[in-house]
Amino acid sequence: MADPRPQTTDPEHIPDTERMSYDRRISILASFILIFLTVGAGLSVFMVMQRRTEQIIDKSLLRSLENKIQLFELRIKRNNNATRTIASRSSIIKALKYLDRHPTNLAAISAVQQAADTFLSTGFSLVQFTTLNRNIVSSAGTLASSPQLTVSLNLPVRTHLLWVNDAFLLVQKLPMLDATHQRVGWLTTEARLPDLTRMIKETGDLGKTEEFVICRKLHTTMQCFPSVLRRGHVFRNFPLKFNNYTLPMFYALEGRAGLITTRDYREQQVVATYAPIGDLGLGAVLKVDTKELYSPIYERISYVIYALLFVLAIGLLLLYWMVNPLIRKLAFSERSVRDSEARTRTIIENINEGLIITFDTGEIQSINPVAERLFDYAPGDLIGRSMLDVISPDSYPEYRDQIQKYAARSQSDMSTCFELCVLRRGGREFSAEIRISDMLLRGQHKFIITLQDITQRKKIEAKILRFATYDCLTDLPNRSLLEDRIKQEIQISQRNHKRFAVVYVDLNDFKSINDSLGHDVGDALLKVVAKRLSGCLRGKDTVARQGGDEFIIILSDIDHVDDVAIVAQKILDVLGKTYLIKRYELHSSANLGISHYPDDGQDVITLLRNSDAAMYKAKSLGRHNYCFYSPEMAAKTMDRLIMRNNLHHAINHNEFTLHYQPIVSIVSGEMLAVEALLRWTHSVMGSVPPARFIPVAEKSGLILSIGEWVLETACRQICAWEAEGISIGHTVVNLSPLQFRQTDLVKRFTRIIEDTGIDPNRLGMEITESVIMEDP
Repeated sequence: MADPRPQTTDPEHIPDTERMSYDRRISILASFILIFLTVGAGLSVFMVMQRRTEQIIDKSLLRSLENKIQLFELRIKRNNNATRTIASRSSIIKALKYLDRHPTNLAAISAVQQAADTFLSTGFSLVQFTTLNRNIVSSAGTLASSPQLTVSLNLPVRTHLLWVNDAFLLVQKLPMLDATHQRVGWLTTEARLPDLTRMIKETGDLGKTEEFVICRKLHTTMQCFPSVLRRGHVFRNFPLKFNNYTLPMFYALEGRAGLITTRDYREQQVVATYAPIGDLGLGAVLKVDTKELYSPIYERISYVIYALLFVLAIGLLLLYWMVNPLIRKLAFSERSVRDSEARTRTIIENINEGLIITFDTGEIQSINPVAERLFDYAPGDLIGRSMLDVISPDSYPEYRDQIQKYAARSQSDMSTCFELCVLRRGGREFSAEIRISDMLLRGQHKFIITLQDITQRKKIEAKILRFATYDCLTDLPNRSLLEDRIKQEIQISQRNHKRFAVVYVDLNDFKSINDSLGHDVGDALLKVVAKRLSGCLRGKDTVARQGGDEFIIILSDIDHVDDVAIVAQKILDVLGKTYLIKRYELHSSANLGISHYPDDGQDVITLLRNSDAAMYKAKSLGRHNYCFYSPEMAAKTMDRLIMRNNLHHAINHNEFTLHYQPIVSIVSGEMLAVEALLRWTHSVMGSVPPARFIPVAEKSGLILSIGEWVLETACRQICAWEAEGISIGHTVVNLSPLQFRQTDLVKRFTRIIEDTGIDPNRLGMEITESVIMEDP
């Protein structure tokens, strides 16, 4: 049987000893080659893998820092944009502007408070509106106190980043400006930033010594927020250079970005990446101790050398065993980077606003699901398309103009916000609030566009504006809108050299109808009056409800005074007709006061005041009259104002006295009672007749406090007489109908009677005649 092994050509010529020596040499050479190749290949592979691993780890640091900075900047800018959006709300600005003139108006205060409560739920911990003199109008949420560290941010509005109660807090304060850029108040917001707090308080995937640090330059030092290794400790005044070496934060605060191996503030060798946080004026450093970062590599070197020297037979397997853990480490590191990117993308995709990133050409690079749902497109359908594909053609000029303005902005402007009409798939339009910002990523300029569907919000704002400017009962313009219309008429009249008239309408008999038949009948009557007044006017005229039973009419473009007289008589005729309200046949009348622009006033307040004075003159002439304003009426109006101010002074300085007039029986001549009569002695005018000051007190409401003083004084006098043994029977006190309308009248009188301790049977009450005769 033949030997299957290969045969030498001439084995006989090779002695056995020489062949053994040859085999031995080959074996030694092969072993040497194996050792050399194994060691060389192993060391080469190990060095390549070491460098590759270091590069990947360094890249993970850079990516992780970039992701953290993007999230940090996006969160700050989003809160800044939200605050600027609140400050631009026209309804709030109008309410604050109105409160500047009427600081106690409850409706305006309630509207501002409602706005503060509404915006509090959009991510803020405090929303506060104040007037120009820093008085708080409304506040929702809780004001933070005792911050451990406060730094300012480079934003167009006053913005501070605080460290309070072991967490970040963003505080912003900006002025509220009206359409003329006049300041009408202030808005202050506070927003907690839990995601940013977690970012600096928790270690990442790179090791226990991973530390993310945020600082702000302060002259030649810096202020730093707490980090995971400092456990809540802040640096308020830390040097930029430590023990003659430069800290990585120095480069970040200088506006540079990169990676460096150096020593940190603990004098530990670290690998650190650094970069500025946008234009906010902050620097960021992400670092890990070199020992921990590269420890897997250094630990394996000894094993590799030991294995290659002592276990030559399994060199390749040992090499594989050494490389395999590094590969697993590499895969784990790359997976950590992917997870970090995925978390960042998850945050972006789950914010409640649409987010679009475009190239500077307008081509869409990426879009989040919220934006895709807003435009009603399937995922990925809009990638690569132009922004103009989702914008209404009518809005092209506005969009291009806003982009150009933003591109030409100064460095201090961070973003721009505007409203635009955009398109859903199929061409359906809806209103959106657009905010534009930009970023420079890897040398490429990109725009970040956030949008929000504001269709519902605009409807709500329209309703709020309607409530703020129209009377809820009659659906007529209210006092606020009336004043605005008069201002418009003044501008038109000045431009066209025209005249217009303001007519003050006051209904007669309304109080008696309202009190006797109920408020529902009174409200129904006011609605009919509003319709009748509107029917008397032209389309360009305005009728508004002043309040109660008073209406104001603006007659535009008047050529002759006679034209106003014709309209005034027409109004009187219409309002004098019978009203059929809920089965009641009612009758009413009115008095009209008329002022002209520019003869009787050149501003809103003067025209309204003079038409009011003319209306009072018409009342004095009798029911169902109209009267044009004359300068003499201003004197009477001023006299009433002076009398009201003097009454305030008289109440505060006890200038009133009571005189007691006996009531005597005609039959027996016996004194039955006394009547308490109010008298007023003024320091300058002397004794003022009641017929002069009582009507003013009734009209201004001061009669309530005066009447209460009269009752209490009379009761105390009764007690004094009884103590002296004087019997005068009953004491009669005059009461105003305004006092009878007080819901707590009985409680007030009971308190006075109990405090003075008089017998209620000794007290009589009589209503004054003056107010009854004004509205019989």
